[in-house]
Amino acid sequence: MTTNENAPGDRAGGGGDDALGGGYVETSIRRHPFIVAAELLAESAERERVIFEYAWSAGYAAGFDAGTEVGYDCAEAEMAQAWAPVAESVRNLARSPSYAELERRRWDGRREDFGKPRPGDYMGGPVDWGRGRPARRGAA
Repeated sequence: MTTNENAPGDRAGGGGDDALGGGYVETSIRRHPFIVAAELLAESAERERVIFEYAWSAGYAAGFDAGTEVGYDCAEAEMAQAWAPVAESVRNLARSPSYAELERRRWDGRREDFGKPRPGDYMGGPVDWGRGRPARRGAA
């Protein structure tokens, strides 16, 4: 197996083999199975940590999206509840009398005729105290 532990010309940690192999060290020593297993477990733990972090972040994002959707649904329900009285008043406007009907009620007829005398109005002159009505003219 070939390892590139030391760069060419690097004296730190290198043995006498650096000068012979040009920076690449050929090792013919077989590693103990426990060391290989420990290295695999270390890589496995790192791999599991990365998978866990990815799964956690994906779950967090899915939960956030679901929470946002629930929040929007609640907000829409609250807005519908708040607008219900306004919508009812708008619907009642459609049932309200027209402008012409309101004018007729207000002026007891047409606006143009409001100042004209009506039957039973006091026309001036003496009042018969017994009946409480104007005395007839000419009936003396």
